[in-house]
Amino acid sequence: PEYAVFILLTDKSGALLPTIRSRCVSFRFAPLNEEETAQILISEGVDEKRAYEEAHLSEGSPGRALSRIKSETYKDLYARCIRAIESVKHKKDVSSAFLKIADDKDLGREALDIYEFYARRMMRGEMGEDNRLKGGKMLESVINAKKQLKANVAYQSVMEILFFDVAGQEETTDGNRNRRPL
Repeated sequence: PEYAVFILLTDKSGALLPTIRSRCVSFRFAPLNEEETAQILISEGVDEKRAYEEAHLSEGSPGRALSRIKSETYKDLYARCIRAIESVKHKKDVSSAFLKIADDKDLGREALDIYEFYARRMMRGEMGEDNRLKGGKMLESVINAKKQLKANVAYQSVMEILFFDVAGQEETTDGNRNRRPL
């Protein structure tokens, strides 16, 4: 009927058939800012601190943040990622650390989000005041790793480079001052 209106929502309009797209009026919506996203998460019962952290990582998508918060798969990934990064003390630990997350190739972006969250917690001093500087260096490494993954660098290479960077920081702070981080 003439009065009927269909609303199609997609983040990939190119996936729609051309015959459908030609009959549609397109409206682009910008992602929500972090404050708006955090307020939505808080209204859904997420504690304020976690809401702001997830708002940052979700890039303006409260739905993505909520699914991450409620997902058992994500909780398992989080635990594996933290075990992996915390097992890296020296460069010789990189291979065994990667094996802890080797099967998570399809979740590479999420793993890097976890490492970003972890680095930011270090920078805020939540893991001891002496970890603030290491957190900043780790965050820089994570940002570079995200760029590499987005540029289609192999998951294993991206993660191993990140772990080597972390190992270099650990060795530098463990008294091996003659060793430079990568």
